[in-house]
Amino acid sequence: MKTAYRLLISSFVAFVILSSVSIIAQDKDVQNNSPMDSLLQVVVPNNYSSTPGTVTFAGPFSTSQRRYQLLIHEDQLTSLIDANLTSINFRIPASATTPWPASALTIASYGIYLGASVPPANRSLTFADNIAGPQTMVRAGALEINAEAYPSGGSPNLWGPDIEFQTPYPYSGGHLLIEIQHFGFTGTSRSNDAIGTSITGYGTMFSACWASSVTAVTALQGNFAVLKINGLNIIPVELTSFTAHMTGEGVELKWETASETNNRGFEIERSDYSELAQEEWLQVGFVEGNGTTSITQSYNFIDNSAVSGKYLYRLKQIDLDGTINYSNKVEVDASIPNDFVLYQNYPNPFNPTTTIKFALPTDSKVLLEVFNVMGKKVKTLINSELKSGYHNYEFNANTLSSGIYFYKLNAGKFSSIKKLILLK
Repeated sequence: MKTAYRLLISSFVAFVILSSVSIIAQDKDVQNNSPMDSLLQVVVPNNYSSTPGTVTFAGPFSTSQRRYQLLIHEDQLTSLIDANLTSINFRIPASATTPWPASALTIASYGIYLGASVPPANRSLTFADNIAGPQTMVRAGALEINAEAYPSGGSPNLWGPDIEFQTPYPYSGGHLLIEIQHFGFTGTSRSNDAIGTSITGYGTMFSACWASSVTAVTALQGNFAVLKINGLNIIPVELTSFTAHMTGEGVELKWETASETNNRGFEIERSDYSELAQEEWLQVGFVEGNGTTSITQSYNFIDNSAVSGKYLYRLKQIDLDGTINYSNKVEVDASIPNDFVLYQNYPNPFNPTTTIKFALPTDSKVLLEVFNVMGKKVKTLINSELKSGYHNYEFNANTLSSGIYFYKLNAGKFSSIKKLILLK
């Protein structure tokens, strides 16, 4: 009886442990999949995702030079519209008996170009005639392939590793042309899973042509290598930070983007801060964007027109097509300064206007004057009582000759002199 009881307890404990392991494994899968929500994948032709191809083709991984064009109908790519295309994958045919390659290899040059295509039904055997718009080189340089990177034994086989693009390609719809140009391969050629020219869909939904030289002008009809195209949902401009703080030159705004797509630039807008009044936004500057990039970009802008007070700032991001998006608002307090300060004029050198900024911690009698290099006063800019805060004075030197001048601020017991340069 005791033995049976121990067996029952042991079975129960084993059940609990196995159940726990199963639950943990399921939770782990969910966690791993959640960051992939924005990942998009399309197999072309669409109906060969889980079905092997009908023939083979050595275009993408031949030891000989190859120029290989794949023409894809827009109906095959609907789920990729408005995505950044980031990589492609190939697979070896179901007839392969061993993984490929047997040992690691390098293709010295593996270039990939993406752009608009003529309809597959209109494919020409002159390469240039298949190109319907500007081509973007999304990948250049050597391609390294690890040993046994392409699995065998499946029907179809699993995909090989991502052939990643160095420049993401923004796909907005239409027929797509993928062109591969490669050379410098000394390993063993490998045929890819492919669709033959007589199969339904070839010549309407997809087509291909190739030549044994990357500089070839004319082509031969070719089988269509089954491929997977990967992309990410486009975030036009992914703003990761936006800050504002006071500096000696004015309110400095800083922001960063993680990626940009068709970004013309940013208008900087400012509004007086008020808990009661409605915000009224004024454009105070513009900073050019970086078009399309997946590299972190840093920006800054100094608003030297802000005087004492509290302000709100926001960015008005503008796409190349005129689409606009607004950032969150940031608040900055440009109220009473702690010290008397005379700032360097901006711009400097200048012609003929420049801005002189100074800070007053208390209400003061202010005298702001300009002198030449001989010490002779040539201009009195301010001679009056001013309130505490930050002040800007726009100095127009259109009546003065080019040269070096000095501006002097007297405010109470404070006095300071700085140099400015007029270049006409």
